[in-house]
Amino acid sequence: MMEKVAEVFMNYGIDEAYKAPSILMNILFDKEVRERLFKDLLIAHDHDMSYDWFYEYFQDEHADRKKKKQDFTPKCVGELLSRLALTGDGDPGNYYECCAGTGSIMITHWDNHRRMYSPSTYRPSQHFAHLEELSDRTVPFLLLNMMVRGVNGVVVQGDTLRRTCKAAYFVCNVKDDHMDFSGISVFPHTKEVERLLNVKFISEQRLEHKELMPIETIEMLLNTSFKER
Repeated sequence: MMEKVAEVFMNYGIDEAYKAPSILMNILFDKEVRERLFKDLLIAHDHDMSYDWFYEYFQDEHADRKKKKQDFTPKCVGELLSRLALTGDGDPGNYYECCAGTGSIMITHWDNHRRMYSPSTYRPSQHFAHLEELSDRTVPFLLLNMMVRGVNGVVVQGDTLRRTCKAAYFVCNVKDDHMDFSGISVFPHTKEVERLLNVKFISEQRLEHKELMPIETIEMLLNTSFKER
């Protein structure tokens, strides 16, 4: 599995693993290039989106097990957590996870949730993920995993306990089509966004990217979504 990822990455200038996070982050903000990458990854993995393709690649090449005790949740545990979330109280399509890593548990939940519907009735808007992750090396993989699957959601890059935030991203499947990819916008570092996401920005905004819709529309959608859920 790791070899498939590395082979695809080679075609995008990622000839050494340490280059992957920064190159992937740049690719995600170029619609034409990222969708070509998405299609190449889908072909390499036989269009099976039920699991995290980067599980082995990230753990072997990027996880800091010694200093930060980073390790992946076993698939069987992720499956159990997903089943509990789907059968518990509340909206099963509403998903929150702190320390989300590259999104392997989120993918399991998303896959199990979509299988509750038929392909003709499922819509990406029926699932919304709010994910939080601190690592600069991890966030690009997390965003890619959401976007290639057409997931809707928010990614907060920051400290979950202190509520300090480096950056925040809005991912949306604008066509609400489960066969389509998601786009991405970067939240501006404003007081309104801090209140919306319950965070405190601690760094200057590194990137402006308003691909999807005006930030006012995004804030309105999220306010409505959070109230409903």
